Formats: sequence, structure tokens, C-alpha cells
Amino acid sequence: MSNRLERQAFSGRLVAALKFRGHQCFPTGVMRLYNGVQKGDGVTVAAVRKWLVGESVPTQEKIQSLAAVLDVSPEWLRFGTGPMISSDSPGRLNEEELELLQNYRKLASHHRVALLNYLRRAQ
Repeated sequence: MSNRLERQAFSGRLVAALKFRGHQCFPTGVMRLYNGVQKGDGVTVAAVRKWLVGESVPTQEKIQSLAAVLDVSPEWLRFGTGPMISSDSPGRLNEEELELLQNYRKLASHHRVALLNYLRRAQ
């Protein structure tokens, strides 16, 4: 894969992880999220903007920190390999559960209520 395609693919995964965790994909917000938990070497708005638009990929150390902040797999975030969320860790969702949760979050409120009522009756 070319460097440009790698940067764009990373950007897409970063945006997907941010959205999945309920964060907005604005450089200032991502910078605050990262710098709020990262001790020491923070990031600038300009650096985050480059990540979000596919102009650059952060260092491996920053990818590890981003993955920890977003609770996603560092391998998935950097390379797109393996599941977004490791199913080996306690409390983590497998692929099917992740898909279910993503679809549930897309539902209108009244559809969520109906689905929950159905699931409660089915138990």
C-alpha cells in the first residue's frame, strides 16, 4: 500500500474509533482528549488535523496512547489488522456484539425501546 493510501486508511480508522466512542472528529477536541490523559509528550492541533485528513500517521508511541484513550486495538488502529476491539479482554465486545451495538446506536429512540422490550420478553 502506498504511503498516501496508508495515511488515508489510518485516518478512516481513527475517525471510526472516535465516532464509535462518541467523540467528535475535530482537531481541537481530539487534541484535548489525547492531551488530557497523556502524560508528557502532548500533541498539537496541527498534528491532529494531519491525522484526521490523512496527511500523516502518528508515531507508534502516539498510536499506542491513542488506542488506549479510545479503547481500541493498537494493531487495528495502525494497520487495520485484527478486530477493532480485542475480544480476548474481559468486557470487550466481539465482532457480532460490536455490529449489534453500532446498529442499536443508529436506531431512533422509539425503536430502541421496542427492541429492548422485545429482548426482555425473549429471555
